[in-house]
Amino acid sequence: MTAFQPFIQPDTTKAYYVISYDYFYYAIQTIEKSHDINFVLVTIYDTATDHAVDSFMPARARDFWGICWDRNSYNIWTQSADVGIYCYEYQDGYWVRNEASKLPTYIISRWDENYRNNPELWSTIYISPIDENLSVEK
Repeated sequence: MTAFQPFIQPDTTKAYYVISYDYFYYAIQTIEKSHDINFVLVTIYDTATDHAVDSFMPARARDFWGICWDRNSYNIWTQSADVGIYCYEYQDGYWVRNEASKLPTYIISRWDENYRNNPELWSTIYISPIDENLSVEK
């Protein structure tokens, strides 16, 4: 299963990155201030060159829960307490929010009540804060 990688708060001095399925891209979540409100900025980098290729602001930092890459594409899923779960679909080198996308069943939320309140399911889902194989401190 693939799980949302949590946005680490309140320590805003660190950025965490999550790597795409084929290690071609990685995404870093940082905080940017806009009109006196902290927002999460997700910046996608080319792994080979470390150059930023795109970025987007999915939600306010105080509501943001995390991101994850799709299992077999460059789509990025974001989760926030205020706006919910959205897909930023990879289209011609850019990530575009697609509100019509359906969350794949293999992507789960650590905070989903269906899983959180059913201990018998805990062994089949990812519930730890950082998956060392996918997300590391940079």
